[in-house]
Amino acid sequence: MHGCELAILILRLNYKLCGTSTLGYHAVNTFLNAISSVLFYKFSKQLENLFDTFDIAFPASVLFTIHPIHTEAVANITGRAEILMTIFAMAALINFTKRKSFNAQFSVLVVLATFSKEQGLMTIPIALCIDFLTKTMSLKRSGLLLSLFFVIGALRFWVNGFQSAKFTKLDNPTAFIESRFYRVVNYSYIWLYHLYLLVLPANLCFDYSMGCISPISSLFDFRILSPVLICTGLDNVFVTSTLQPYAAHASVTDLQNRGNDLAVLFRVNMLGGGSFDQNTIADVLRNNMNQLQSQLGGNAQIDPNSIFVFRLFT
Repeated sequence: MHGCELAILILRLNYKLCGTSTLGYHAVNTFLNAISSVLFYKFSKQLENLFDTFDIAFPASVLFTIHPIHTEAVANITGRAEILMTIFAMAALINFTKRKSFNAQFSVLVVLATFSKEQGLMTIPIALCIDFLTKTMSLKRSGLLLSLFFVIGALRFWVNGFQSAKFTKLDNPTAFIESRFYRVVNYSYIWLYHLYLLVLPANLCFDYSMGCISPISSLFDFRILSPVLICTGLDNVFVTSTLQPYAAHASVTDLQNRGNDLAVLFRVNMLGGGSFDQNTIADVLRNNMNQLQSQLGGNAQIDPNSIFVFRLFT
């Protein structure tokens, strides 16, 4: 458990209380997993509010809680490092999205996540991505986050004696492949395989080292297409996520008073394969609320619920 000082400390406390009985270790892991699931729900709920999207927090949290991919981390005693890292990382991101400012609590939680397992340091890039996607990024806060990233990273290296963990060929066969091309291809396939396990966790293993995943060493191995598939998938995700908020661009062409309601004539241009449904209409109304208010007069009070779409052109 190289680089998991906090997890080792908690395991030592577990040993003091329970001795060598495995029941106590499994009970604590299960309890910590429950905490991480609750925190994941809270974080998902905050993201749901930030992005004003569908009600996805609960189903996403249920999937996170029961997903078989977590079996290794929860069932294995040494998996406590991953669970602790998740708890502190989720708590840090909840603090970040709630406070919307750089603060000491966030910094402490990131440090705890990093010293539970080194990957906890990636909490900071995730926070930067949230800032970017919600368009709340500021140079000052981004600078503070990047500074924190390098400070904690340097502290982590200092604790390790500025040495990385040493793995053998049995532990990580891909790292010992001489050809850079095949090394990149094999790493790409491993990433793709783990994405596959997230979608279809049918064949799980307690450890994917020691040749469990056979290396790619031939141009005729179909798995050699892994880098292309990963790049294509990421490109599609990026394009879709970029265009989704702008699936409908609309301009108000006419307003008609109908009793207590306001009928609006929109000219709508669909982008990115957006579909025309009630969600699109809601986006059109919300995005054009300022234009409606200016046409009705600066002091006009508009209730979105009293507006209906009279006609839509695509």
